[in-house]
Amino acid sequence: MIFSRRKQDYSKKKDDRLIYLTADGFARLKAKLASTKKRLPALAEETRRTAAYGDRSENAEYKEAKGLLRRANAQIISLGGQINRVVVIKTGPARIAAALAAGGPNALDRVEIGSTVVLEAEGPESSRGIGGKDGSAHSTGSGLAGSPRAGARKTFEIVGSHETDPAHGRISYESPLGSALMGRSKGDKVTIDPPAGGGNGRKIYRIIKIQ
Repeated sequence: MIFSRRKQDYSKKKDDRLIYLTADGFARLKAKLASTKKRLPALAEETRRTAAYGDRSENAEYKEAKGLLRRANAQIISLGGQINRVVVIKTGPARIAAALAAGGPNALDRVEIGSTVVLEAEGPESSRGIGGKDGSAHSTGSGLAGSPRAGARKTFEIVGSHETDPAHGRISYESPLGSALMGRSKGDKVTIDPPAGGGNGRKIYRIIKIQ
């Protein structure tokens, strides 16, 4: 009897997901690629120089230099792949101008990647349910910490996962709050559930501005 061994595929799964970046974020990514490429000649020269020291199997300096060169080449491939998947998003005044030019005032009616959203707290939820006819949505563990007073406002910019900075109001469209806001309109409500173990209770926010 002949047994055949199935050949295993050890290749990494190709990541072809789109990467949403602002113009500044895209510029930083391209600058990082250019900087890494600029280092290659020096790294290659160091690898050649240390290779001349003798037996490569015991040449620690050569191994280190070769490792740095390999990592730089791998980073170049990775960064190049990321750049090929980038979708540049407009934010702030540039987004407003582009939206108005493309579709008029109605183009800013719904939350999308690149939107800046102003939320107003309506206070803790009492007995009202989630969802319903008022256009409400809900999320868990959103980053809206604390117990804001009714009428308190928070502003968030919806960006891609590579540029999130919750401390400065930049949240990913894939985050709990970001995904709850996506596609919502001015006047819609977002119900925020506390994270597991949280004790601040459920809160309700209304979208009062999208730009």
